[in-house]
Amino acid sequence: APRVHEGVGAPPEVAVLRSGTLHVNRLGARSSLRAALLERLGTGGVLAPLLAGTTLVGSVGVGHPIGRRTFADQDLRLLDVLARHLGSALDHRRLERRLRHDSAHDGLTGLPNRTRFAELLDGLPDPSAVLLIDLDHFREVNDTLGHAHGDRLLRQAARRLATEVGRAGIVARLGGDEFAVLAPRAG
Repeated sequence: APRVHEGVGAPPEVAVLRSGTLHVNRLGARSSLRAALLERLGTGGVLAPLLAGTTLVGSVGVGHPIGRRTFADQDLRLLDVLARHLGSALDHRRLERRLRHDSAHDGLTGLPNRTRFAELLDGLPDPSAVLLIDLDHFREVNDTLGHAHGDRLLRQAARRLATEVGRAGIVARLGGDEFAVLAPRAG
């Protein structure tokens, strides 16, 4: 069965779409779901799930053709193909955004990485300050307490730097135990 990411305000058909295409007129006459869908689709219709792999990412609905109360098998197959293509396109777009983000950010801290920081520096006409920060004795933490503790220390340092700098500047992790802060010229 498809996984569903239900958020606040998820449409009522989400639970039903888990099992595939939904024929509105096959829902019970007193169904509140049927009433809600008829309000959107008119006299009736079909909803097809948009899947990204096994995750439900949306639905596409089609009202009944004018003068007909049912869909031909070929219409349903076409809707299924359309829904599969739309689901794949949405998933592709999501993956593309994720790759773009991951290529510009440090995987451990979520901060901009060295490459992204260099791009940000190139984009500024005249920065007032760049602070380079190296955590002293960081290797000793990794060597004595282990990499899990070292990772926690790096995440904590990143959070503290980002909190202190706020929106006034940009904090980046350059690698290892090195951070940088860009403080743009004020006024």
